[in-house]
Amino acid sequence: MSSFTAAYVLDKDGGATVTETIDYVFGTSSGVKHGIFRNIVTRQQITDDSGKTSSDTYRYYALDLENVTSPTGAPTATKLTDQADGTTQIRIGDPDVTVSGTQTYVVTYHLANVMNPFPDHAEFFYNVFRGDSVPKDTVKVTVTGPGGVTEVNCVRGSGQGKPGDLAQAGKTAVFQVDNL
Repeated sequence: MSSFTAAYVLDKDGGATVTETIDYVFGTSSGVKHGIFRNIVTRQQITDDSGKTSSDTYRYYALDLENVTSPTGAPTATKLTDQADGTTQIRIGDPDVTVSGTQTYVVTYHLANVMNPFPDHAEFFYNVFRGDSVPKDTVKVTVTGPGGVTEVNCVRGSGQGKPGDLAQAGKTAVFQVDNL
């Protein structure tokens, strides 16, 4: 994948409308392909006040797929499947049509319940990818909140992870990681 861009627009009800633009390079060495798979995190473990997590305690983010388009003309038929790892997989493409070269997919969806409310602020803590082994040259994520974004943190990897290449606060926060 040459690039992945996601714009999260947070709403006052605690949800987010997300628009992802995915530029995927279908090479000849990867064999015949009919489209892409995009796994969206829709279930995430909750850490309690003592720092403990439980395998049966999680937050569910209801996913509403709004639109899938391709400005390059790739097929955009979709099928959603819930996965055991807490993601919902969106299969984009047509089993009867192969694709090649660089194709662009624009995926728009809404996630409910993504904000963590606190007495003096709200927090957006979200994993953009889970279990995704497709290499990405550039990943850029923006987050726009109803009142702007005052603190930011971006990590890659599991646990504490490694810092991202860019994390910038403002009316719209910007995060970027290269060579993911």
